[in-house]
Amino acid sequence: MLSDPEGEILAGGGEVLFAVLDGQVLGTCALKQESPGVFELTKMAVDESLHGLGIGRRLLARAIDVFRERGGKTFFLESSTKLTPALRLYESMGFRHQPSLKPDSHYSRSDVYMIWDSEEAQAVRRESELVPSA
Repeated sequence: MLSDPEGEILAGGGEVLFAVLDGQVLGTCALKQESPGVFELTKMAVDESLHGLGIGRRLLARAIDVFRERGGKTFFLESSTKLTPALRLYESMGFRHQPSLKPDSHYSRSDVYMIWDSEEAQAVRRESELVPSA
């Protein structure tokens, strides 16, 4: 996929997003269209020296916006339990663990399957808006 993002992601109706500051790429992720209305969040990465600065959260928020703009119905990702900080980010943005792995997964190292729950994400967002700021 990384060797041919145009053919593997863009040609199939997907999109590649970048976080850029002063011409420097800080992070990236992609939405790969699996079928009409079904998108996979894939290839999300942020420069290790910049972890903890909210770049991944902004990228993921933009990916969710793109998913919505495209009229997406299902937004999923596959990951690994070894990537604890990433999983916490996904959970905090409304992705929910599924009881089993994705049946037609093409990732041999994946042991996590999550689907974005827009209802849950909206409830979390509303809850955070109710918390008074200091």
